[in-house]
Amino acid sequence: MQFLLRTAAGGQQLRWASSVQASVAAHLAIAAIPDIAHLNDEQIAALGREKVLIDPLIAKLGAVYVPYRSFLDAGFVEIRAHQRVADYLCDNAQTDTNTALSNTKDEVARHIEGGIKAIQGGYVLSRVLRAGREATAGLAKGAAVLLAILPERTFPTVKVLAARLARAGGLMDQYLRREADEVESQRPGLRAAVRAATNDVHEAFTQMNGRLRTHFSDVFIDSLYPQLKERGAKVADAPDDDEDVIVEPAPEPPAGPATP
Repeated sequence: MQFLLRTAAGGQQLRWASSVQASVAAHLAIAAIPDIAHLNDEQIAALGREKVLIDPLIAKLGAVYVPYRSFLDAGFVEIRAHQRVADYLCDNAQTDTNTALSNTKDEVARHIEGGIKAIQGGYVLSRVLRAGREATAGLAKGAAVLLAILPERTFPTVKVLAARLARAGGLMDQYLRREADEVESQRPGLRAAVRAATNDVHEAFTQMNGRLRTHFSDVFIDSLYPQLKERGAKVADAPDDDEDVIVEPAPEPPAGPATP
């Protein structure tokens, strides 16, 4: 008999625990069928006592997992959408700046050491557009600062371009801070509650197995647990189209641009 890994996803923990709970209930239900009655009175009483002990722990695991799963499914959707829009605005402003200055590269270089490439943070435009979101904000704000050096007489659109870059970079910063302060800050407490409930269930099952050995064989105890797969990380008999999602959101792109 193999226990599910404690590091497995929260949904798998709940499915595994619920499967054991259902096995206990199934043994008790089938034992009540007259033609089967595979358990004696002492065994039925022992199994019934274990059910009373594990039911509230599994209910608690479900109660803390549901809000965590809801948070992971919905908590990041809105803020990441705002970040994508800010990312688009930063990239658009960078592209328009590159286009506006491309025919005056030498003149730009007279005022700014490194020219257009310096305005783009030392990277070619293609790399600027592939930067991670924190880097995107920094590149946009840095470009706005350097554009302010260019004389408006020679570069009549520079003020508008600088303002667009500064606003877009500021928006990205704002949404990154909101994710950290308002969204991401909720995760540790929710995750800790799932981990604590998971540990309680694992410990309860360990103790249950020890008590049941007084009345049952190891083969019977094994029958309470579902088979596992992926080296003990998932319940094997779960439907393939209902696989649990790992309890961490997909990572964002790298924080900075690749090295040229």
